[in-house]
Amino acid sequence: MSLAYREGIRNGKVKSNPVRLVKQRKEGGNVIRFLRDHEEAALRAVIAQKYPNKMCELDISLGTGMRLSEQYGSRLRWQNVDFQRREVDLSKTKNYTARVIPMNASVFAAFEARKAQVPHAKSKDLVFDTPPRPWWDDVREQAGVTDYRWHDNRHTFCSRLAMRKVNLVAIKELAGHKTLAITARYAHLDDDAKREAVDLLLIPTNGKGQMPPQN
Repeated sequence: MSLAYREGIRNGKVKSNPVRLVKQRKEGGNVIRFLRDHEEAALRAVIAQKYPNKMCELDISLGTGMRLSEQYGSRLRWQNVDFQRREVDLSKTKNYTARVIPMNASVFAAFEARKAQVPHAKSKDLVFDTPPRPWWDDVREQAGVTDYRWHDNRHTFCSRLAMRKVNLVAIKELAGHKTLAITARYAHLDDDAKREAVDLLLIPTNGKGQMPPQN
């Protein structure tokens, strides 16, 4: 609400921000809901059966980590999808900072599939003009996947990168996080990296609990 009023002030539509003094709650960062492999398989089975033309939307969401507001609406137009360079150029984001997301093979194929659905789309046309409801709610219910929102696809994207040992700076840039502290929420998912880090501190011994003599 405060952001909307600030935009209104900048655009000369309103003169003041009546909610500026409302204390903002901090975003919870303790529990990260991401998609398990068996849950994804269940979701995909339902989509393939009931909404096959929507599969590309899930592939793009999971493969790019875009926010719902970035994938749907005015922030993603065909002119932002570069098939030659295999990149998605997001010039308008939540944090007002542009970022470029490389396409992997799955994302590239998903955009091609979407393009085939709208073959006459122009460069300024929206890639997706309708948010993923109500079909997404139906898919989740039929697949038995609970407590999982479309926005959690973004958490899945970041979590899977962290679990594959991608460094936090790279995840931050791909996800478009404002600060590294936000990205650091996913660091705990890479337990193997922590074990490898402390293993570097192992003190060599001679097998009897004693350090070998120094040359």
